[in-house]
This record gives sequence, C-alpha cells and structure tokens, in this order.
Amino acid sequence: MASFLESPSAIIMRCCILVTMVHSLCACMCQPSHPQQRYCKANFVLTGHVLEKNPIDDIQLRGRFGQFEYVVNVDKIFKETENLRKSASRFPLSILTSPGDSLCGPKSLKIGSKYLITGSIVDGELHISSCDWIEEWRDVTQHQKKGIKHFYNAYCSQCTIQSTTGRWRQTGEGSSGGCIYDPSPSMVDGVEDCQALYATCITQQGEGCQWYHRGNDYQDCINRNKPYYQGVETMQSVSFPIMDDDVMT
Repeated sequence: MASFLESPSAIIMRCCILVTMVHSLCACMCQPSHPQQRYCKANFVLTGHVLEKNPIDDIQLRGRFGQFEYVVNVDKIFKETENLRKSASRFPLSILTSPGDSLCGPKSLKIGSKYLITGSIVDGELHISSCDWIEEWRDVTQHQKKGIKHFYNAYCSQCTIQSTTGRWRQTGEGSSGGCIYDPSPSMVDGVEDCQALYATCITQQGEGCQWYHRGNDYQDCINRNKPYYQGVETMQSVSFPIMDDDVMT
C-alpha cells in the first residue's frame, strides 16, 4: 500500500497542475456579445491591413511568453485615445495577442488582409483576444459598418444590451431601457445571427431603447432561418439618417 502513497510535495504539484489547467480552460470563456456590445466595451476600434506577424522574442518578453505581435497599417480609427491617434499617424501599430485559442488568442490574421479590430489598451500597449470583435472587413455587413461609424458609439451610454440564452446570461446589464440579445439560434443551431448582423439597439423619438433595423435585410434573415427565431424580441424598422459616406468599403 505504501508504494501507492504520494509525498506531500507530489500532491501539491498535482494540485498546481490541475489549477493551471482549469484556469487555462476557463480564461477564455467569452460571454456571447452583440457587435454593439463589443464596440462599446473596447478601448479602441479600427480597420487596417495586417503587414506582419512576429513572435515576441526573449528580449521583449516582460512576462508575455508565447505572445505574438501583429504589425497593422491603420486605415481608419473609429474609437481611440489621444496616444493611439498620435501613434497611428506616425507609423504602423503594434498589436499584441496570446499565441492561440487556449490562451485567448484570436484565430491567426491573414497577412495583407484588411480587418476590423477591437481591443483593449493595457499599460499603453494594444491587446486583442478571442473575446474581441476581429473580422475581415469584407465580411462586416453594411448595417454593422453603419453602426461602427455612426450609431454604436452614440448609444453606448444610453442603451444596455443583455445577452441571454439557455446556457448563458450576463448579469448587471439589461433593463427596461435596454435590449435583449439572443445568440442561441447561431450558437446552438448554427444559423445566421440576424440580430448581430442587422440590428442596432437605439432610442427613437424619446422612447426607450429598442432593436431597430433598416430595410429588409433583418426580416429576410429571419425568413431564411425559420423556425429558429420564434420568440426573439421583435425588431422595429427605422429610417436611419442617410450619410454621404453611407456605404463603407
């Protein structure tokens, strides 16, 4: 029997490994979020072309073992700080990320492609993770582009969005003045996320915050994906102001 007993140091080591594994697994459990939520929570929002992907070498580590640096030539900044504006005007930006999905790193970005990138600023450095909104610009819908440029930021302080599905529920958000976001049709059934693609949470003519869409894209999406959207909060159509640069490329 004695041969099967582990020493106290061995037991402690096993516990440390287990805690590390659990932490790694739990670290990247991102709450499902509408693009408007991701925009509002981000420290920066920009579009740019990816020029390089470089590992952080030993000299640069400073506690960031395994991270990568993306060098991005910025096309446009939609949400910024003063330091970010100055940096982007002088040279391509360095954006740091973890190495892979298990450590919160986003999927690898394609060199030469244009991306929408949202992220955080920590100690003056730009960081992105798998919980941020990072998507090839060509795949962002015109409704989302309009939100990025004109509407998301305008309603960050006015409207809250509550994400809720059978498995997830965000606490501390959502009220009579907010909107309910249900990503379950996309997460569970693999169909289009109509709310994320074609709806914006805004106020209209002094009313509370509600989901609005423009044109027929949202309803067409619902029709394509019936019956998965039964019971989803009703959308209201609104004529968003027309801008000269309404269509963004």
